[in-house]
Amino acid sequence: MSPDRVIHLVKGYHDVTPVPEGVLHEGLTDRFAIILDPFGSELEDDFDVELILAVITWMSRAIEHDTFLAEIDNQRTWPSLAAFAEQWPAMPADDIIPPQRIHYKAKGSLVCLEETEYWALCGGPAPYSDSYTLSYYTRSDMSDAFEHACRGACEQIGARIGEVIAGSPTPVRPGLWRRLRSKLFR
Repeated sequence: MSPDRVIHLVKGYHDVTPVPEGVLHEGLTDRFAIILDPFGSELEDDFDVELILAVITWMSRAIEHDTFLAEIDNQRTWPSLAAFAEQWPAMPADDIIPPQRIHYKAKGSLVCLEETEYWALCGGPAPYSDSYTLSYYTRSDMSDAFEHACRGACEQIGARIGEVIAGSPTPVRPGLWRRLRSKLFR
Protein backbone atom coordinates (compact mmCIF):
# COMPACT_ATOMS: atom_id res chain seq x y z
CA MET A 1 0.00 0.00 0.00
CA SER A 2 1.36 3.44 -0.87
CA PRO A 3 1.73 6.04 1.89
CA ASP A 4 -0.89 8.73 2.33
CA ARG A 5 0.96 11.93 1.45
CA VAL A 6 -0.82 14.96 2.83
CA ILE A 7 -0.15 18.68 2.81
CA HIS A 8 -2.20 21.42 4.43
CA LEU A 9 -2.32 24.99 3.17
CA VAL A 10 -2.38 28.17 5.24
CA LYS A 11 -3.34 31.52 3.77
CA GLY A 12 -2.02 34.14 6.17
CA TYR A 13 -0.51 34.25 9.64
CA HIS A 14 -1.07 32.78 13.09
CA ASP A 15 0.27 34.11 16.37
CA VAL A 16 2.98 31.40 16.18
CA THR A 17 4.16 32.37 12.69
CA PRO A 18 7.92 33.06 12.87
CA VAL A 19 8.16 35.99 10.44
CA PRO A 20 11.68 36.10 8.94
CA GLU A 21 13.74 39.18 9.66
CA GLY A 22 13.49 41.80 6.93
CA VAL A 23 10.53 40.26 5.10
CA LEU A 24 8.05 42.95 6.10
CA HIS A 25 10.64 45.67 5.44
CA GLU A 26 10.98 44.28 1.88
CA GLY A 27 7.21 44.61 1.45
CA LEU A 28 6.68 40.84 1.38
CA THR A 29 3.62 40.98 3.60
CA ASP A 30 1.49 38.15 2.18
CA ARG A 31 2.11 34.64 3.48
CA PHE A 32 1.13 31.29 2.00
CA ALA A 33 2.33 28.20 3.87
CA ILE A 34 2.47 24.52 3.00
CA ILE A 35 2.45 22.19 5.98
CA LEU A 36 3.99 18.79 5.27
CA ASP A 37 1.79 16.67 7.52
CA PRO A 38 3.92 14.21 9.50
CA PHE A 39 0.81 12.48 10.79
CA GLY A 40 -0.74 11.89 7.37
CA SER A 41 2.15 9.81 6.10
CA GLU A 42 3.33 6.27 6.60
CA LEU A 43 6.80 7.13 5.33
CA GLU A 44 9.69 6.09 7.53
CA ASP A 45 11.63 9.34 7.08
CA ASP A 46 10.86 12.59 8.86
CA PHE A 47 9.86 14.14 5.56
CA ASP A 48 9.12 13.20 1.99
CA VAL A 49 11.92 14.36 -0.33
CA GLU A 50 9.89 13.71 -3.47
CA LEU A 51 6.91 15.67 -2.11
CA ILE A 52 9.05 18.66 -1.06
CA LEU A 53 10.80 18.70 -4.43
CA ALA A 54 7.48 18.57 -6.32
CA VAL A 55 6.02 21.38 -4.20
CA ILE A 56 9.10 23.60 -4.61
CA THR A 57 9.17 22.94 -8.36
CA TRP A 58 5.49 23.77 -8.86
CA MET A 59 5.65 26.79 -6.55
CA SER A 60 8.72 28.08 -8.41
CA ARG A 61 6.76 27.91 -11.67
CA ALA A 62 4.05 30.12 -10.13
CA ILE A 63 6.51 32.87 -9.17
CA GLU A 64 7.73 35.27 -11.85
CA HIS A 65 11.46 35.40 -11.23
CA ASP A 66 14.79 35.39 -13.02
CA THR A 67 17.00 34.45 -10.06
CA PHE A 68 16.60 31.45 -7.74
CA LEU A 69 18.85 30.78 -4.76
CA ALA A 70 18.12 27.93 -2.33
CA GLU A 71 20.21 27.53 0.81
CA ILE A 72 20.67 25.25 3.77
CA ASP A 73 22.61 26.46 6.81
CA ASN A 74 24.18 29.40 4.91
CA GLN A 75 26.85 27.04 3.55
CA ARG A 76 25.17 24.85 0.97
CA THR A 77 23.49 26.81 -1.81
CA TRP A 78 21.97 26.09 -5.20
CA PRO A 79 21.83 28.89 -7.80
CA SER A 80 19.02 27.36 -9.85
CA LEU A 81 16.00 25.15 -9.49
CA ALA A 82 17.63 22.63 -11.87
CA ALA A 83 20.77 22.40 -9.70
CA PHE A 84 18.66 22.08 -6.56
CA ALA A 85 16.42 19.38 -8.10
CA GLU A 86 19.46 17.38 -9.18
CA GLN A 87 21.80 17.77 -6.20
CA TRP A 88 19.60 18.13 -3.12
CA PRO A 89 17.91 14.68 -3.33
CA ALA A 90 21.31 13.07 -3.97
CA MET A 91 22.80 14.33 -0.69
CA PRO A 92 23.67 11.75 1.97
CA ALA A 93 20.53 10.77 3.91
CA ASP A 94 21.95 12.09 7.20
CA ASP A 95 22.60 15.53 5.66
CA ILE A 96 19.39 16.09 3.77
CA ILE A 97 16.92 18.53 5.28
CA PRO A 98 14.43 20.86 3.59
CA PRO A 99 16.03 24.07 2.36
CA GLN A 100 16.22 26.77 5.01
CA ARG A 101 15.16 29.43 2.53
CA ILE A 102 14.78 30.19 -1.15
CA HIS A 103 15.25 33.68 -2.57
CA TYR A 104 13.31 34.53 -5.74
CA LYS A 105 14.33 37.75 -7.49
CA ALA A 106 13.19 39.55 -10.62
CA LYS A 107 15.44 42.23 -12.10
CA GLY A 108 17.50 42.25 -8.90
CA SER A 109 14.52 42.80 -6.58
CA LEU A 110 13.34 40.20 -4.07
CA VAL A 111 9.83 39.15 -5.16
CA CYS A 112 9.38 36.12 -2.92
CA LEU A 113 11.11 34.50 0.01
CA GLU A 114 10.44 30.92 1.01
CA GLU A 115 11.42 30.28 4.63
CA THR A 116 11.11 26.78 6.09
CA GLU A 117 9.75 26.46 9.60
CA TYR A 118 11.30 23.43 11.29
CA TRP A 119 8.47 22.58 13.69
CA ALA A 120 9.63 18.95 13.55
CA LEU A 121 12.54 19.98 15.77
CA CYS A 122 10.44 21.48 18.56
CA GLY A 123 6.87 20.17 18.34
CA GLY A 124 4.78 23.29 18.29
CA PRO A 125 1.06 23.98 18.27
CA ALA A 126 -1.54 22.94 15.70
CA PRO A 127 -1.70 23.17 12.77
CA TYR A 128 2.12 23.15 12.54
CA SER A 129 3.03 20.58 15.21
CA ASP A 130 5.91 18.31 14.26
CA SER A 131 5.86 19.46 10.62
CA TYR A 132 8.18 21.04 8.15
CA THR A 133 6.31 24.09 6.88
CA LEU A 134 7.31 25.94 3.72
CA SER A 135 6.24 29.59 4.07
CA TYR A 136 6.19 31.79 0.97
CA TYR A 137 6.21 35.57 1.47
CA THR A 138 5.17 37.82 -1.43
CA ARG A 139 4.16 41.45 -2.06
CA SER A 140 0.63 40.56 -3.14
CA ASP A 141 -1.84 37.78 -2.52
CA MET A 142 -0.80 34.83 -4.68
CA SER A 143 -2.86 32.25 -2.79
CA ASP A 144 -4.92 31.21 -5.83
CA ALA A 145 -1.83 30.62 -7.98
CA PHE A 146 -0.04 28.92 -5.08
CA GLU A 147 -2.99 26.65 -4.29
CA HIS A 148 -3.15 25.71 -7.98
CA ALA A 149 0.60 24.92 -7.89
CA CYS A 150 0.13 22.74 -4.80
CA ARG A 151 -2.70 20.85 -6.49
CA GLY A 152 -0.43 20.25 -9.50
CA ALA A 153 2.40 18.98 -7.29
CA CYS A 154 0.03 16.67 -5.41
CA GLU A 155 -1.46 15.31 -8.62
CA GLN A 156 2.02 14.67 -10.03
CA ILE A 157 3.15 12.43 -7.18
CA GLY A 158 -0.09 11.06 -5.75
CA ALA A 159 -0.39 13.30 -2.70
CA ARG A 160 -3.44 15.19 -1.50
CA ILE A 161 -4.36 18.45 0.10
CA GLY A 162 -5.94 18.09 3.53
CA GLU A 163 -7.10 21.34 5.11
CA VAL A 164 -7.00 24.82 3.61
CA ILE A 165 -6.72 27.12 6.61
CA ALA A 166 -7.43 30.85 6.65
CA GLY A 167 -5.15 32.78 8.97
CA SER A 168 -4.88 36.49 9.58
CA PRO A 169 -3.97 38.49 6.44
CA THR A 170 -1.39 40.43 8.47
CA PRO A 171 1.14 39.29 11.08
CA VAL A 172 -0.43 38.99 14.50
CA ARG A 173 1.02 39.73 17.90
CA PRO A 174 3.56 37.02 18.71
CA GLY A 175 2.22 34.23 20.87
CA LEU A 176 4.22 32.28 23.42
CA TRP A 177 5.47 29.69 20.89
CA ARG A 178 6.76 32.36 18.52
CA ARG A 179 8.51 34.26 21.32
CA LEU A 180 10.12 31.05 22.66
CA ARG A 181 11.07 29.87 19.17
CA SER A 182 12.70 33.21 18.36
CA LYS A 183 14.81 32.97 21.53
CA LEU A 184 15.81 29.32 20.88
CA PHE A 185 16.58 29.52 17.16
CA ARG A 186 18.52 32.79 16.77
